[in-house]
Amino acid sequence: MVVHNKELLDDSKQYILIGNHMSYLDALISAVASSNYKKYIGKAEILNYPVLGYLLKKLYVPVQRDRKVSRKWSMETMYKYLKDGASMVIFPEGTCNTTPKLLKEFKVGAFSLSLQLKIPIAACTIVGAAELMPRKLLSIRPGTIQVYWNKVLLPEDFSLEAMDEMKSEAKLAMLPQLENNYPNGYGTMNAV
Repeated sequence: MVVHNKELLDDSKQYILIGNHMSYLDALISAVASSNYKKYIGKAEILNYPVLGYLLKKLYVPVQRDRKVSRKWSMETMYKYLKDGASMVIFPEGTCNTTPKLLKEFKVGAFSLSLQLKIPIAACTIVGAAELMPRKLLSIRPGTIQVYWNKVLLPEDFSLEAMDEMKSEAKLAMLPQLENNYPNGYGTMNAV
């Protein structure tokens, strides 16, 4: 794995780390791509996966997206970890991207937490993970993954009313690496 622009991150600071989401490897990739103490949020079912579940158990805030009580508990748990100083890894697309689009619409959670708690967002682009472990496979192929830290968005530069602008700026920071590496889009690479 090659990590680019890591100097954008201060290891002693707290961030909400966001990235594109194409593979089950993405959570593990983000663990290595930054040195900050961090927690993750993601679907509860992943904890049942043989290797991934074991590795993520202590770092993960599980959510059952179809259950309102679970979503509320997950947000409260994330809020607690953030208040305690942990960084949080959130994939703002909400789930693995299985569309031909380079990025799906971003959910508001990461941006809302950033603005409410005054924690910067660090945006990264992950390239190559879907080729090494597409969603439809549970095996890993050999190869190289590239992680590009693109930009740190400071909450004081935005307001809650300008959350869409913050989402848009994060997306615009992430798109160039995706466009360079996938000039024709994803096609059916990750379709389920």
